[in-house]
Amino acid sequence: MLDVRDYWNFGDPVATRAMFEELLPSLKDRQEQLDVHAQIARTYSLSGANQECLECMKPVWDEGLALGGRAAASLMIEAGRAYRGLGMIEQAQQGFEEVSVSGPEDLRVDALHMLALISEGDHVEFYTQKAISLAKTSKDEWARRWIGSLYNNMGWHCFEAGELEDALEYFESALLARYEFGQDDRVHEAKWCIGHTLLALDRIKDATDLHLEMGGAGDTEEEVRRTFSN
Repeated sequence: MLDVRDYWNFGDPVATRAMFEELLPSLKDRQEQLDVHAQIARTYSLSGANQECLECMKPVWDEGLALGGRAAASLMIEAGRAYRGLGMIEQAQQGFEEVSVSGPEDLRVDALHMLALISEGDHVEFYTQKAISLAKTSKDEWARRWIGSLYNNMGWHCFEAGELEDALEYFESALLARYEFGQDDRVHEAKWCIGHTLLALDRIKDATDLHLEMGGAGDTEEEVRRTFSN
C-alpha cells in the first residue's frame, strides 16, 4: 500500500508537488489517488498558498468524502490546515474534529494536534493530552512517532503558563521520544528546549553541563545563556 510519507520533503514543497504529480498517473487504487491529491494540495498550503490548496481539492472533494477512509480524512485535514492559514478557524475546527474521531489513527493524532494549535486556554492541554494518549496506545507506528512533537508542544504550553518544572519534564520526555524513534534531526531542538527551561529555572550548572554535552566550546555563563536564549 502506498505510503505518501515516503515521498515528502517538507523543506521543498515545490519539488514534492512535482514528485506527487509524476506519481499520480501510475496509481490504480482510487483511495491512493485521492490521498495523493490531498498531498499535492498540502504542498500549496505549506507555501502559504492556502486558497490554491482548497482549489486543488475542489474537483475531488465530494468524491473523496463519499468514498470515506484515508482519502476523506486526508482531504479534510488538509482543508483544515488551509482554513487555519486563512483565519477561518470555525471551518478548520469542523474538519479536524471529524478526522479526530473517524480517521486512521495517525491522522486522528494529527487532527488532535491541529485542534490544539487553533485552541486557547485549557483546550490546548485537553486536545494535546488526548493526542498523547492515543499516540502512546496506538499500534500504528506513525501515530506513535507523534509523541515527541506532542510532548514538545505540551512543554511550550506549560512554559508559557509559567509552569517551568512541568515544562522541563515534558521537554525531557520529548528528548527520550526523539531517541526512541530515531528522530535524530530533532534531538538538538529537544536539548535546546531543555537548556532554555533550565535557564528559566536558574539552574545554571545543569544548563552548562548540557551545553558542554552538546559540543559547546566554552562553559562561561554568558556563553551558556547565549546558546540557550537564541
